[in-house]
Amino acid sequence: MTPGPHSGPQGGPFRKPALTLLACALLVPTLTACTGAAGTGSATAPTPAPTGQDRQQLITALKDLAACFRQNGVPGAGDPVTEADGAVHLPGVPRPVPETARNACVSQIRRADSLRDAGEPRYTAAQIAQLRKLARCIREHGVPDWPDPDAQGRFPLNQRLAGLDKKAMRPALDGCEKYFVGGGIQVVRPSGQGGGDK
Repeated sequence: MTPGPHSGPQGGPFRKPALTLLACALLVPTLTACTGAAGTGSATAPTPAPTGQDRQQLITALKDLAACFRQNGVPGAGDPVTEADGAVHLPGVPRPVPETARNACVSQIRRADSLRDAGEPRYTAAQIAQLRKLARCIREHGVPDWPDPDAQGRFPLNQRLAGLDKKAMRPALDGCEKYFVGGGIQVVRPSGQGGGDK
């Protein structure tokens, strides 16, 4: 399970151009995702594509979240967009999501996060391979202890990584943006620490 927008045992996604769903563990302690599209950012974890009724519920929850963001200082928050790989994200959400919007939209973030988690498994074998390339790239960009993803596509952080702030991670994440899958990355923080997404 992936922690929601605020904090949780696990983390969520990052993405440059999308609100990768809710929780920037290292970048934003709320919201599973923190990303930024070139230019504008986003914060919503790449939400793997649930099917059928689950998918409709997720899209409805993300629409509610986008509306809440727009009403609370993020006027550019767009409605959910489904990517070619089936991941769903909210475009036009800055990285990090403004604290006022995060705080005002806690219930919508939790709802979207819980529905997103219901869509497991999150990634295909090809996407996991892409996430391994992302991990290698992050290591090559100055974070030598960045882990490979686990079977669910999450990156299990050690104590040092979990303690880094967003400024320390940003150069590596920006330099490896082309390897992001669906809009973000999921992280799992060490026991006893809140989790989130980068």
